[in-house]
Amino acid sequence: MKKIKFLTRSSAALAHRCRGSGRTVRGAVVAAALLAAACGAPPSGTGEAPLAVVGEQRLYARDFHRAFALRRIAHPGSLAPDAPGLREARERLLEELVTELLVREHARSVGIAVSDPELESAVEAVRAQYPPGLFEQTLVEAALPLADWKERLRSRLLLETVWRRELAEEEALDSEELRAHYERHFRGKAAMVDSEEAWVRLREMLVADLRRKKREEAFSAWVEALRRKTPVWIDEARWEAIASGVEAAEAAGPTP
Repeated sequence: MKKIKFLTRSSAALAHRCRGSGRTVRGAVVAAALLAAACGAPPSGTGEAPLAVVGEQRLYARDFHRAFALRRIAHPGSLAPDAPGLREARERLLEELVTELLVREHARSVGIAVSDPELESAVEAVRAQYPPGLFEQTLVEAALPLADWKERLRSRLLLETVWRRELAEEEALDSEELRAHYERHFRGKAAMVDSEEAWVRLREMLVADLRRKKREEAFSAWVEALRRKTPVWIDEARWEAIASGVEAAEAAGPTP
C-alpha cells in the first residue's frame, strides 16, 4: 500500500481557484472536470484492475491519464512532456483523486447524493455564464463529451455538498490570529495602500485569506480522520510506471 500525503485544499478552495483562473471559458469548463475524474467501473471491455481502491470507490489508470491530459489543457506549457517536475505534478494529481475517492466513499456511506435536478440546475448556471455555443465548443476542443462533463460536475457538486454539511461552520477569527496573519503575509502589501478604500479591500483580503487557510486546515484534519477509518489501496507497481512516465497515456484522453 502506498502512503499518500493528502491535500490540504478544500473543495471550496479548489472551486474558488477554478473560478479565478483568468475567467476564460476553456479554463473554467475544463477545470470543472478536473476534480471528478475517478470512475467506479473499469474501461468497457478491458477487465482492467483498478489503480486505486477506497472502500467501494475505484480509480483506473485510464481515468488518471485522462485527468492529467485535461490538466495539461487547463495549464498549457507548464506540463509539457519535457517540463521539469512532471513526476511531482502526477503525484499531486493522484493525491487529489484519492482524496476525492475518500470523500465520495464517505458521501456514499452517509447517504449524501446530488439529484438530477440539482445537476441540471448547475449545468445551466455554468452554460449561462458564456456566449451562446462557446460552452459546447470548449467541450469539443477538450474532446470531453457533455455526458461525461455532467457526471464530473456532479462529482464536484457532491464534494461541495459534503463540505457544507460536514465542515462549513466557520469559527470566529480573533484579533491575534488576524494580526499574526497580517504580519506574515500582508505587511508588504500595506505599503502600497494609499486610500481608505484600499485599506478596506486589504482587510477583506486578509480575512478571506485567513478563513481559506483555516478551511484548508480543517479539511486536511477531516480527510486524515477519514483516511484512518477507510483503507486506501494503490497498485504500487502500476503507479510507479505512471509516475515515472514509463507507462504512456495512449487512448487516455485529449492531447494538449
